[in-house]
Amino acid sequence: MNTPLLLIVWRRSNETKKLIDSLRPIRPQNIYVACDGPKSNDYQSDNQVAEVKNVISREIDWDCKIQKRYSAYNQGCKNGVSNAITWFFSNVTEGIILEDDCLPKKEFFTYCSILLERYRNDKRIWCISGNNDNQNGIKRGNKSYFFSRYPEIWGWATWKRCWDEYDSELSSWGTLRKSNTLRDCFDSYKQYNYWRKIWDKLYFFNEPDTWDYQWLYTCMINSGLSCIPNTQLVENIGFSPLATHTKRPTHMIKVVYNQSNNFLPIEDPSYILRSKEADNYTEENYFSGYTIFSYISIKTKIYYFIRNLKINYLFRKLISEISRNVDNICFTKKR
Repeated sequence: MNTPLLLIVWRRSNETKKLIDSLRPIRPQNIYVACDGPKSNDYQSDNQVAEVKNVISREIDWDCKIQKRYSAYNQGCKNGVSNAITWFFSNVTEGIILEDDCLPKKEFFTYCSILLERYRNDKRIWCISGNNDNQNGIKRGNKSYFFSRYPEIWGWATWKRCWDEYDSELSSWGTLRKSNTLRDCFDSYKQYNYWRKIWDKLYFFNEPDTWDYQWLYTCMINSGLSCIPNTQLVENIGFSPLATHTKRPTHMIKVVYNQSNNFLPIEDPSYILRSKEADNYTEENYFSGYTIFSYISIKTKIYYFIRNLKINYLFRKLISEISRNVDNICFTKKR
């Protein structure tokens, strides 16, 4: 494979080895590796990062060109990842990006390479995503992929023309916020308000330490669409205590990772239009939630109300039982 590939790694040597094992059958010829530095005064982090570097040197054992960007200090998630991608696109005009917790299927690389070429000069397309976790296995249309305003970043690809617009500090948010320009991008005020709070927190308080909300913002203010496959092409294997954010899987992820059979050849959608149905499903199930009077919202509220009643009843029953036992013990001792 000749498409440039960026590997973003840090301290997870086992996951890094699995990622490289998935690359070996396709033997990428142009690999960039970025590794953030260890946390200061953290001996364990020193060893973990050193072992990841050893894995990179030992396991990439085929003929290829490798360029490395190893940081001497820890930049954090926001700067570590975004600086790595900026470095990547200072060397290439398009490419695939994989973090160490992403395990791609073989078809993923064909899919990215074909669509990178197909939409190279189409300024409507900003991201090619390899996962569709937010759809929980629901297919949108009868083609290989659909278009969404939400860029999925567990294995993805893009172009320098798009990443050049990325701004980790959200410099334009102050102006856009006052004008309410982005309000019209959302289907409800609830959706807009959800994202407004996230961007406010990033803009005013520099929290959380992440880079992906800013990429979504960049795509959105440029009306950029993302290609989302109708089958799962990348598995996230990074749910562990070593993760920065995904320390455990959310209960909402119900993805079947063996879906990629018969994905090729790729069938393109007939029109470049975002799937409003898919985007609303993403919003309702993973971000802002259902509108207050929707059937599912009411059903959910009833469920939690009944559950809390049960919990309160069981708690009162437990306290009553403990109190009764304590009284029996005290009464027995007095006798």
